[in-house]
This record gives sequence, structure tokens and C-alpha cells, in this order.
Amino acid sequence: MSAVDSAPTVMVTEAAGAPGWPSACRSMLWGVLRLVRHRPSREDDWQTLLEPVEGQCENDDSEDERLAEVAEQTQKLAEEGLLGTMPERVIQLALAASDIDLHMGFSWKGPVELHAFSFFVESNGKLLGDPCWELNCQETDPILPMEDAGDDRIALRLRLNAIPETAYGCYIALVCFHFTSDPMYYSGGLLYTEDLSVRLAAGPRKPDFWRFKDEYCGTLDSCNTWVAAFLYRGPRGRWRLEPTLSKFNIVAFQQRSPIDAVAEAARNLAWRMRYLPRDRAWNIAAQERGLPAAGSGGA
Repeated sequence: MSAVDSAPTVMVTEAAGAPGWPSACRSMLWGVLRLVRHRPSREDDWQTLLEPVEGQCENDDSEDERLAEVAEQTQKLAEEGLLGTMPERVIQLALAASDIDLHMGFSWKGPVELHAFSFFVESNGKLLGDPCWELNCQETDPILPMEDAGDDRIALRLRLNAIPETAYGCYIALVCFHFTSDPMYYSGGLLYTEDLSVRLAAGPRKPDFWRFKDEYCGTLDSCNTWVAAFLYRGPRGRWRLEPTLSKFNIVAFQQRSPIDAVAEAARNLAWRMRYLPRDRAWNIAAQERGLPAAGSGGA
């Protein structure tokens, strides 16, 4: 037994041997020290950080039926301007997730250097404030690039309880500023990535309690930007996180400085994906009121 493990026992033994200590005090002291030694760690228990998403259930249909359902849903999303979103893969974070700093890590294979940035939007899809990334951030920002990425290639710190009340959601994206010095590769950075993934954990070296892998990375040679996820307000004060397969070629990254390009990218992406927060806000409001959530309610 280590010195740390034996410390409470030694302390209790010394207190018990001191003259004039009532037995009730000794029992209370032992109880307090035992709680200190065995205090549970919520950060290590994924069951305290995730909750079931209302309306989601396991799909027991055959593979053909599942593929047909996915194809039908993809067509519907394309018609609504929501192609690339994945509502069936959304997760709901428990209230306990707002009490800790979450680690969002990104990994991939390949020689490409990717950078993460984020920006807030209102429920109508309008851009809110300036985007946050490595050259434009402060320690107090709710979503902050981290130097310590742990086992990931790059990482963000998510502090949910610091997100401003005016923000309905936040887009989190990866961008390839350039692949080589040859401009012809600027627009195709994601082509040279494999096993691109994003994960959530309670710390940089903690096991992930959620992970999403983009199985289609490297198939779009004209894209330099991947909107990896949309974080938005769920029912009853919870947050939801939805991965996406939305990829774009943002020309500004080829023509402007990184700071100006990220600002332009945030405006561009907020406009292109403006239907997503409207749709999710409508559906969440319908869930809270017990109404049928049918389609986009603000597009």
C-alpha cells in the first residue's frame, strides 16, 4: 500500500489514540476521510456524460432496408438544404458534461496539416461574433485550441457552461490552408487524408466516450474544409452534438491571409448551413412541447 493510500488510516489511528476524543467524533472523522479517499470521478464514467436521445432507437431492420432508409433520408436532406448532416448520429450530453472541460480531439493519417476553428450562430442561422481559432483566441473562450492534444493530432477544449446565452449553436470545422507550396493543391487538401476522426473525452489522455470517423475522407478532391460537428442546445438545458459530412472548398483560404480567410469562411459556412440550426431549433421546441417534429420549421 502506498503512502497516499495509508494516510487516512494513519490519521484516524492517531486521532483515535488522542485523549479526550469522543467516539462520535472519531466515527465522523473516519467517514469524512473515507469519502476523500474514495471520491468518485465523474469524468471517467461515460454514463454520467451521455444521455439517450429522445426518438432514437436501435435499428433492427435488414441491411437492405437500412440502406433504403438512409437513401430516402439523404434525398430529403438534400431537398431541405441539409445534405451532409447526420441527425441519426446525434448524441446528447448530460448536465454533468457542463461541469468539466471536455476534450475534443481530431486524428487523421496523411501529410496534410489541418487547423481547427469554431464559430457561433443564432437559432436562425445568423453568424454570431468572430470565429475562434489558434491565432484569434483567449483563455476565457468557451471553445479553445489546446497545445496539449494528448494522443490526437490537434484538439479543442469545450467549456459548455461558458457558451454565451445568445448562442444557439456552434460549428466546429477543420481546414487545410495548403498542402504544398504549389497552389494547385490548395483546393484538394482533404484528398490526402485517411481515417479522419473526431472524439470526445474528459481529458487529453482520457479514453473517449464518443468518436466519429469520416469513412468518406479523401474522396472529394476539391475540398479544403470539413465541418466536423454542430454543437447545439437540446431539450431541458442539455447540449447535443451532431457530426456531419459537410465538406466545402473555401476559396478564401487560397487568396487571403489565414486570419481574413477564417473570418470569411465562418460567414460563408454560416450562410451555407443556415438551415441546420433552424431545423434543429424547431425540432427541439417540438419535442419539449410534445408536438410532431416534421421537417424544417424555419427554412
